[in-house]
Amino acid sequence: MTKRLFSLSLVALATTQAHAATSYRLEVIDQPVGAYQTTGTTIATDGTIGGGITTRLSAKTVDEEVVYHDELGRYDDETVGALYNDIVDETTGRYRSLSTNVAYIGEPTLTLLPGLGAEDEDLTVDTAVNGESEGLYFGYSSGPWSTVTFTNSSDEEETHYVRDFTTRGYVTDLTQSHALMPIYTIPTTSRGDQEVLNADEHFGGVSLANGGAGQWVVGQSSIGLGTGGESIYENCQDEDSIIPIRTCLRSLSYQSEATAWTLVDGVPSTPKAIGLLAEPEDDDDPANFASSAQAVNIHGLAVGQSVVRDGRYLRNVATLFDVNEGKALKALTVTNDTISSSIANDINDDGIAVGRAVFPSTYSTSKFFVYNTNDDTITYPASFYDSANSIAYAVNNSGLVVGAADWERVPPSSSRRQHAFVYDLNNDSFKDLNDLLQFDGSLLTQRYDGDTCAAREDWTLEYARDINDNGEIVATAVTTLRDTSGNLVLDDDGATQYVLRAVKLVPTDEEPASCVTDQDEPYQRKGSGSMGLLSLGLLGLLGWRRRR
Repeated sequence: MTKRLFSLSLVALATTQAHAATSYRLEVIDQPVGAYQTTGTTIATDGTIGGGITTRLSAKTVDEEVVYHDELGRYDDETVGALYNDIVDETTGRYRSLSTNVAYIGEPTLTLLPGLGAEDEDLTVDTAVNGESEGLYFGYSSGPWSTVTFTNSSDEEETHYVRDFTTRGYVTDLTQSHALMPIYTIPTTSRGDQEVLNADEHFGGVSLANGGAGQWVVGQSSIGLGTGGESIYENCQDEDSIIPIRTCLRSLSYQSEATAWTLVDGVPSTPKAIGLLAEPEDDDDPANFASSAQAVNIHGLAVGQSVVRDGRYLRNVATLFDVNEGKALKALTVTNDTISSSIANDINDDGIAVGRAVFPSTYSTSKFFVYNTNDDTITYPASFYDSANSIAYAVNNSGLVVGAADWERVPPSSSRRQHAFVYDLNNDSFKDLNDLLQFDGSLLTQRYDGDTCAAREDWTLEYARDINDNGEIVATAVTTLRDTSGNLVLDDDGATQYVLRAVKLVPTDEEPASCVTDQDEPYQRKGSGSMGLLSLGLLGLLGWRRRR
């Protein structure tokens, strides 16, 4: 797309008709050049941003040989290639996988977070960072892999990769990590007279850390076995079984419930269930009844989502929890033919919650909402246009809400480009963050010859995920891949490469430049298709959250 500045007369006219605009200076963390993607999920009180790295491993054919490469440059091609080959090996690799997401923080340089794995296990252990509270970061991690060898029924030695858990929450002070234990893990297990698992090993179960404030971290954890779990567990206890118990139990699923952990000197306490809005009845599958807390404020009010019963339907609804009492208090939206589902993603210390509700129609439309827990009022502010999907991810203690909304006007059945927004609930002001961008002087000069509008063309903010009480925002932008000198890095076919990059937005007093868009040209992100809002919203119970 091509943008140009309004004439000075038009700018002057605009500023006489509205309040002075707020602008944001875009800052990029120092990171290796590569065709990987970084997304932003959290911004700490001190302005440090955190998020995830995806598509870091690539493969291409060189002289008829496949070469595997780490786009971050942490491992050489030989090491990465050996891992790829091991993964596809039918004997030793079939139970192991490569990581698809790695957590990082960046202030000012990109630093990987190991989660619950070792620092050199980031190619095989998935990690996510969802927030920060009082200097402690939290998120979730997959389990590190180990091997177990046994003699199979053909009297041949066989090796399996196993791990003690698939997903577990963690909290870290960046020097030491602590696991957030689930409410339920596998009990002491025997095969005949032989004990094969001890309850003290805390094998299995799942937990996620999504939000935190003060002494609390909240998320969800397993409370029991899921659908078919009892029969799998029973079969794995067969004394004639020769399959290692950790291999046998790897396919277990679990029931989950919103959970809170109290932190004492950075160490988590015993997990505490904080409720469901609906309990299963006699003929119900308990695994269908779940809840998750996405955020908590300093008073112990948490928000998230819980299953409720709507006649013969079960629906997910935005929910308010009381951490102190350990119970789900109420639904924040209705769930019927008007609203099919909803989720609350954040709550500030004044009791203002934000999230998203889905309105069923020929093409479902999601709208962001603001809920005041003090007087039980809910509003659905307008976004870019009436039928635009929108979602609010975070609200700070000044009443500033950030999120994403459909910006491109195309038919509802088509993928729509999204833009990040900031909404001020104090004056009902909704703004496109892309229109408020300023750029660091060196970035602006080196890459764009001082042209702010040219810089905005190259940085499109798709969504804003968090805002701290200083008004600093972490967002994710689509931009062109460039080297350290600011030159475009083309792919093997000579085409421009587009990547996702997490950015920090710092509020300034400068009046933002006004740009006019002549035309919009479609772009395609390298390694990914369009990322719709509904797919982002479905992360609800998967724990992407963070702390203000």
